[in-house]
Amino acid sequence: MAPWSERLTTRISKASQVLGRLRNGVLNEHNIRLSTKLKVYNTVVLPSLLYGCETWTLYRRHIKKLELFHMRALRSILGIKWQDRITNLKVLDKAKSTSIEATIIKTQLRWVGHVIRMDACWMPKCLMYGELQTGKRNQGRPKLRYKDTVKANLQ
Repeated sequence: MAPWSERLTTRISKASQVLGRLRNGVLNEHNIRLSTKLKVYNTVVLPSLLYGCETWTLYRRHIKKLELFHMRALRSILGIKWQDRITNLKVLDKAKSTSIEATIIKTQLRWVGHVIRMDACWMPKCLMYGELQTGKRNQGRPKLRYKDTVKANLQ
C-alpha cells in the first residue's frame, strides 16, 4: 500500500470513528429531525474526513473510496438500505448534499486562489510555481502533481 493510500485510509477511519460516536447519541435518536442530523453530519463528520483536502493530489480510486464512505454514511442517516435500489444522485438530493469530489474541487480552487494572491516570497507560492533543477523520474507514466489536478479542475 502506498503512503498516500494509508493516509487516506486513516482519514476515512477517523471520520468513521466520529460517525460511530454520533450514532450512539444523535443519529439514532428518533426525537431529532432529519435536517438536524444532516447538519451535524456536515459540520462534524465531513470536516474530519476532508481535513487538509486543499493540498491532496487524488486519483480516481481515492475519490471512489471517499465517495463510498460518504454515500454509506448518508444512506445510514437517511435510513436507506441497499436493497431499496436508490441511486446515489437521489440520495444526495434527498440529503441536500453534494458529492465529495465536488467539495474537494471547490476547496482546492479556493486554496489556489489564496496562494495566487500571496506575496512571492511566501513558501506556498514558491512551491506552487517552483520547478526542480535536478533529479530523474522513474520509467513509466509520471505521477500526478498538484498543479496537474488544479489545471484539470479549472478546465
